[in-house]
Amino acid sequence: MAITVLLTVLFRGPIFRFFISYHHSSIHPENLACPAVLQQELDKWARQYPEATLADKIQFAQTITAKSLNFVNHPTSSELEQMIVNGSAHCVGYARFMVVCIQQLCKTEFEQQQLSISRARGRLHFMGFDLHRLFSSPFWKDHDYVMIIDRAQPQVLGYDPVLYDYLDVSSIKLTDWEGKIEE
Repeated sequence: MAITVLLTVLFRGPIFRFFISYHHSSIHPENLACPAVLQQELDKWARQYPEATLADKIQFAQTITAKSLNFVNHPTSSELEQMIVNGSAHCVGYARFMVVCIQQLCKTEFEQQQLSISRARGRLHFMGFDLHRLFSSPFWKDHDYVMIIDRAQPQVLGYDPVLYDYLDVSSIKLTDWEGKIEE
């Protein structure tokens, strides 16, 4: 029993990605101003880690998002300044916060040309079953997450900052994106 629990905890990311997939319905490019207090923290990290890879930057963006916000399951502001003051957000706010962090950390000309960093909206599926069908509240009709199109690799990366905050699962499985990366 203890070994099963230990293995489940250790492999929660691969287990989650095996059973749960994200089906996109829309993409929302964000071009938001970064609040000064957040910009200072991002700049400080960037100075400390000038050779950081994209993976390092994403990891830090997830960490600072989780540190800065707490999830609420009711309507609340998704404006960055308000989220920083209140310390709370729903999935839209979490995704917007993380997108802004990654955009601010990926400022080189190469990164800006090769990366498309967006908030995506979609539905979660458990082995093909749409989980959102289980809820009648409009609040749970869909879910927002972060999608990065990396044209240099080429690949599409998915991140759910709420999932990272509560389960420490760093990446998600996106469906319907194979072969659809713009060159």
